[in-house]
Amino acid sequence: MMRQASIRNVFVDTELWIYSLKNPDASKYPAKELYEQDRRKHLRAQSFFKRFTRDSQFFFTTHQVCEIYHALRFRGTRLDPAFVQKYIDALVSAKSNRVIETTRDDVKRCIDLSIAANIHVWDFLCVIPILNKIDVIYTSDKHFTHQAMRDLGVAIKNPIGTWDEL
Repeated sequence: MMRQASIRNVFVDTELWIYSLKNPDASKYPAKELYEQDRRKHLRAQSFFKRFTRDSQFFFTTHQVCEIYHALRFRGTRLDPAFVQKYIDALVSAKSNRVIETTRDDVKRCIDLSIAANIHVWDFLCVIPILNKIDVIYTSDKHFTHQAMRDLGVAIKNPIGTWDEL
């Protein structure tokens, strides 16, 4: 009898989605070391998604979907609008993905947490609305190493091995 793999409910932070999609262009870097650092992040993020796509259900907040769109279209190398729209449409309509709306109560809690931790509100807006639905947070954002994030009670893992100051 074949054993069914268990599905993990995961949150993948915006930067990891961006790293996996945007292949760094060496000609746009002032130093080779910076390019190589971002190239490693790109390759590690791609590898991460290849390993975890089949056995994971991805959770997003409405805020994060907009964050991903913005980062693909307007930060760094700007991707083609038609590609980004198609990508976002696929992301929100995939059967393995869940998009959860951010409520007023979520916003209030996120602001309270932001004030208490002195961390910008955007990271909290990505996870608070889905907190009771996820088993693990995957991120490279150094803010997630803060005690306020660890106190949320969900495992936090960094699949690319370096913490980014965002």
